[in-house]
Amino acid sequence: MNTDYLIVDAVDIARLFIAYQKVCPKDGSPYKDGACRKCGALASVPLELILKIYETPRYTKLPSEEEDISNGFLKQYKAHILTDPHYSKPILREVIKRATWDLCKSTFYRSAQDEERFGDKEADAVFLYVYVDTEDVPIYNWICRTCWLRSELNLPQSLIPSTYGDEWLGDIQIDWRKDHEQTRAIWSYLAVKKDAWTRHVEIVLPEVEAMIRKVARLLAEYRSGKLGKHELQSVLAQMQIEAGWISEKAMDQGLPPFECQKCSEAFDSMIGDFDLLFLPFMLGRQVTWSWEYIQKIMYDAIESYEENRNSFAHEWRGIGKRWEYRK
Repeated sequence: MNTDYLIVDAVDIARLFIAYQKVCPKDGSPYKDGACRKCGALASVPLELILKIYETPRYTKLPSEEEDISNGFLKQYKAHILTDPHYSKPILREVIKRATWDLCKSTFYRSAQDEERFGDKEADAVFLYVYVDTEDVPIYNWICRTCWLRSELNLPQSLIPSTYGDEWLGDIQIDWRKDHEQTRAIWSYLAVKKDAWTRHVEIVLPEVEAMIRKVARLLAEYRSGKLGKHELQSVLAQMQIEAGWISEKAMDQGLPPFECQKCSEAFDSMIGDFDLLFLPFMLGRQVTWSWEYIQKIMYDAIESYEENRNSFAHEWRGIGKRWEYRK
């Protein structure tokens, strides 16, 4: 700290030793190998703190499709958690310990095979991404990420997960994001409000829908013999130019607000299918595909578009909007 004097009392020092996992809070004995040498208490077990705000440190586990990331060797969990933006670092450390401990004890599995393999066994590894504001979640602007590995893992080095961070909380390694506030400021500047984002979608979506319906009609006419192969290819090549302009306009939507994030993801998936539909007819494309393969790309893109459109319609209603479309 570059100070000439530092005035502290015994309680201050005790708090520092406890907060940084140096001594057991029950009896003051130093930890060794992650456990108290006197009472055997684990350093990784969350502490019950009395806070000025008179509440227990809390967190919410955000929805994720990747919570159970176990493999054939390790039982592993990954979670994105949201906690209070007013928590100081010492309290955040307790949140991290609590969330890590909860996941370590979890018996949630993505498959029956994993459940049969690991059963009630505690986790071997837990990875956390900690957020303090819902606005940070869509841009993955976590305030810190953590990793915990069971200390007695007996595996080849090549099978042990990579870790990160320069702070240790017992066996938990913490990586504090140094550009958290700067990243938030940048994305706050780029973010748009709900009304502006939805209006942008309402302008672009009818154009996308019209193009999709037209391609579907052209393919139906080709299958029925009313339209020749070369004529169809010529029309689609001309449509690709307009599709490129629409796609560029669709992507110029800005950063959606948090409440529209799921809806935006579904919309982006629709635009991805839209791009794929016209990919075979893009000017300057170097790859040569057979006509049969091009047709397969187009039919798959339309099928995927229909699935993502259903997801979008659900999310669109979820943010309080109505949308009617024709097939």
